[in-house]
Amino acid sequence: MIVVSDTTPISSLFRIGKLEYLKVLFPQVIIAAAVYEELLRLEDFGEDISEIKNADWILVKQPADKELVTSLTEVLDIGESEAIALAKEIGADLIIVDEKRARLKAKELGIATTGLLGVISQLKQIRYINAVKPVIDELRLTGFWLNERAVISKNIISRRRIATTPPHPSTAPYGARCRYRAIR
Repeated sequence: MIVVSDTTPISSLFRIGKLEYLKVLFPQVIIAAAVYEELLRLEDFGEDISEIKNADWILVKQPADKELVTSLTEVLDIGESEAIALAKEIGADLIIVDEKRARLKAKELGIATTGLLGVISQLKQIRYINAVKPVIDELRLTGFWLNERAVISKNIISRRRIATTPPHPSTAPYGARCRYRAIR
């Protein structure tokens, strides 16, 4: 399987110490040169990115279709533009990208997409991780933004009502007091 990734999935997993999650699912991940440059900027914030630099399963390639890259940069950043152009060029089976506009552009070009939530969900499906919510919580602590609707639509967190107190005839109906429940 040929997989291309944008910056956010790699940098986010790296920042929580779980870069290997990508390698578990994809023995090789290809990134565009602009994505690599964006990853190098983590060093400006004091991050030691030697793990990324030394990852022999992450390959850096430069897309050749400069016209497509230029066209895509009208609506996307350079990393996303190069990643999509590279995925199209090499016939990637999948691109891992989180930004909604980038996903739509990739789909317009016939490239299958997933995001970091999809990666985490797959890890749960293959039982590499026991629960998704702790990973999401770690990501949020680093500033990773997640659309709650996307989380719920992927069945990562369910809106099923669960009782916080046992039912009693003199209280509100069973389940009236509720909270989000993580699917396990």
